[in-house]
Amino acid sequence: MTGGKMKKIEKLFTTGNFDSKNITNKCNRAIDPGLLETIETSGATFELLEGIGAPVYKYRTQITIHGLFPELKNNRIGGYYNVFQNKNKSIGVKYTAIDREKKRRIFAILRRLYKWNIINNSSDYFAAYYSDRFTSKEKYLELLPEFKKRAEKIDKSLFFGSAGVELVQTMYGYYLRVVLDIGAIAEKNVDPLLISVTGENEKTGIAKIEEMDLQEKKERAAADAERDRAAAELAEKMKPYFEHGRAALAAAGWQRRENIELSDGLVTAAVIVDRETMKISYKFTKFSKNARQKKFRFVTGSADVCDVAAVAWDTYERQTYKTSLKAAWMRPVAPKKAARVAAAGSARASGVVSGVQLIDYSDRAVAVIGNTKPIKDILKAAGGRFNFRLKCGAGWIFPKTQKEDVKKLITA
Repeated sequence: MTGGKMKKIEKLFTTGNFDSKNITNKCNRAIDPGLLETIETSGATFELLEGIGAPVYKYRTQITIHGLFPELKNNRIGGYYNVFQNKNKSIGVKYTAIDREKKRRIFAILRRLYKWNIINNSSDYFAAYYSDRFTSKEKYLELLPEFKKRAEKIDKSLFFGSAGVELVQTMYGYYLRVVLDIGAIAEKNVDPLLISVTGENEKTGIAKIEEMDLQEKKERAAADAERDRAAAELAEKMKPYFEHGRAALAAAGWQRRENIELSDGLVTAAVIVDRETMKISYKFTKFSKNARQKKFRFVTGSADVCDVAAVAWDTYERQTYKTSLKAAWMRPVAPKKAARVAAAGSARASGVVSGVQLIDYSDRAVAVIGNTKPIKDILKAAGGRFNFRLKCGAGWIFPKTQKEDVKKLITA
């Protein structure tokens, strides 16, 4: 405000026309709450400030709107602290919160069509720059005239802010930049500014972007279709090799199971086929968990499918959050274990298993309790773990998925 008269917006947004700081509020009139709500929601616009009917002072990083505003509720515009209330009830608005939507539209075109970079932080929104890197004085002198020409094309009379060429040093080297920093701009000047920078108006720019988006969508669809076709072709090519590997697992005594509860000592197998050479290999996973551990550990290894004892286990042990597997090939019964299981049939025939009971111990486990000593080797070979601290008394714990198999072992 000069000489008691309110500034015109055209004069307000003139480069270099900054005001001196005013501590006192130059307007004692209550401001419409709807105006503050608009600023809190989307920031200020050139047109809003032009018709506000209150003194507006311009500083280097912000404007201050004088008048008695209601209490400010939201000071973040675009994710940054851009609006604030002074003690004298006036409102301060940083340039980063002025004409944000217009800047977004302008710089969207510059970024998509002309490879400009966008700056969006607490002190610059939007600022944009076009840059090129150079590594020698000769290259700098070659680029400088071109960049000056780009900057001179920008009509600075169309907006409040700045535009020019700058030399920047970063950790990646030296760059020349054409920088366009818009503080505020009238809607009527958006097209003229774009034309001065690019030679085209907003409507043409939007049409080109839509055409680019459509072309990119078609290219992505074509790429996805080609990827799916190649994947289907590869899967069909690999199919007989997987079938051969699974047949070898089955021939070696492995069984395909679903909904497997993890247990200490569990070993699973998987068929691996190299997509380049079609070579078949086998990956084994061994799980472990002691009484003090909350999560299962596992190691992986590889070996011939018929020689599990020769698996070269990885020395690196990893943790898993899993407690079960949807499906896997289960480890076969070892020869000694098979003999002991066969002995269980003799034990059942002779009534040795009398006094043994199978109970549901928990949602995930069953327990064999009672006179288990005569068949302890059989229970151990079947994967059971003896625990003398069970709440039902000493006994052998099995995963619930083995309930039917265990029942066969102890049923006389």
